[in-house]
Amino acid sequence: MHRNLAAVVGVATLTASLLAPVSVDAAAMPSIARPSAERALATATSVLAGEAAPQTDATMALLGLRAAYDDLSPHQRVQADRVVARPTRDDVLCGVRVCVHYTRGSTGDRTTQAWAEQTLATMDDARDYIVHHGFRRGQASDLLKGGNGKLDVYTENLRDEGHAGYCQTETQVVGEPRLYSGFCVFDNDFEGYAEGPKRMLRITAAHEIFHAVEFNYDTFEDPWIMEASANWMTDEYLVDGVGATEPYLDSLAYGQLGKPRKSLDRASGRSPAGNWIFIERVSRKLSYRGVRNIWERLDATTGAPNASSIKGVKQVLAAEDVAFRGFYTRFAADNRFPHGAYHAGDSYEPTKPAKTFRLAAAEPSARASVTLDHLSSTSYVFTPGASLSGSWRLRLTVNGPRRAEGTGAYVQVVKRRSGVLVDSRPISIDKGGDGTVVASLKDDVPYRVIVTLANAGTQYTCAQGTTLACQGVSKNDDNRFVLTARAVR
Repeated sequence: MHRNLAAVVGVATLTASLLAPVSVDAAAMPSIARPSAERALATATSVLAGEAAPQTDATMALLGLRAAYDDLSPHQRVQADRVVARPTRDDVLCGVRVCVHYTRGSTGDRTTQAWAEQTLATMDDARDYIVHHGFRRGQASDLLKGGNGKLDVYTENLRDEGHAGYCQTETQVVGEPRLYSGFCVFDNDFEGYAEGPKRMLRITAAHEIFHAVEFNYDTFEDPWIMEASANWMTDEYLVDGVGATEPYLDSLAYGQLGKPRKSLDRASGRSPAGNWIFIERVSRKLSYRGVRNIWERLDATTGAPNASSIKGVKQVLAAEDVAFRGFYTRFAADNRFPHGAYHAGDSYEPTKPAKTFRLAAAEPSARASVTLDHLSSTSYVFTPGASLSGSWRLRLTVNGPRRAEGTGAYVQVVKRRSGVLVDSRPISIDKGGDGTVVASLKDDVPYRVIVTLANAGTQYTCAQGTTLACQGVSKNDDNRFVLTARAVR
């Protein structure tokens, strides 16, 4: 049966806390002000009741409640304990590393023996895939709360609440304030999904198992990279000759492919889900090893680096002699041509330009001014009008903040009719943030010249209670860029 979440709000007696952590140094735990803690409780409650905004991720909502727990009142903690309690089931089926808890019979949560076996086999397969690719920090022991130390998966009719599955943190690893074990809850049959039951089960298994792995690196890592990494791993696991799955194609419209001016590390809405393509770009540059090394940098185990998300990415790229500013700028520019940038890019909608300028003999110049927040970008397109006869080039000038603040720019030239890419290169930016380049605009054929402006700024004031990288506030927001273009002979 579905848990009665309406009853959660009415609980008045204090029960033993399922969330209370072992006593630790308070500085090691995230601190959230009371209004935010109350919102975290309300969000988690509404998500599990199916009353939250569409596409609200249950795992991340419950993780927010975990982080906010110490800032809840005693009465609110009772409510939180009920929200995150393990379901109870009549039957259990265990493999080497996973146990599936389910109920046979005629209730709404009914799961057949055959589907329980399918769930177990899929969970084992997804976990083996993740471990095979170097993510060997499997989920921590739950101190036998599910009957043994294996990862427990409970089946429940979740589709009516708008979820396929979620994982919930539960027990803090002794002596490790940022590491937790957990359990997962999956839909009881995955009927009614466009992907079909077995494929939707595979999607959910890979995504949620990777979250369980993340909990044992750093439960309180920056939300954007947790969700982006889980989506990336799921997409990798599902590559089967048909490209990305429909839910992930849909999510791209909310990440930087569809909304390039929204900061990469923002955790609001579906942005993190859509930004898994940034993690894919890391893996294409450095292989699985690069993504694994990022999580090793984020590892919050005592004595480990415990870097924040963007810092960890920068460190791993730097170790391979890859500058973050150039990497991010190229990522933003190549989103104009996803078919060549991603393994399933033929299915992706390219990033749309902010504006297209058509240059003419009477008006051979154009100018654009834009303000960009940190880790965001925009692009402009220039084409020759009919009055520009003969051969023409385009002189481009970029004026932005100092290079140290992350100013980046990239130019790409394509044949206007065929769309064939004939030139692709960064625009050299000096220390003051300025750069100039000349590109072909027209010779025997007309071209389209695309210029991408990027704010790759990664300077933060950390520990400010936000959901950005390092829970910080960016020092690189509202950066102004000016782009000037002039057609010349």
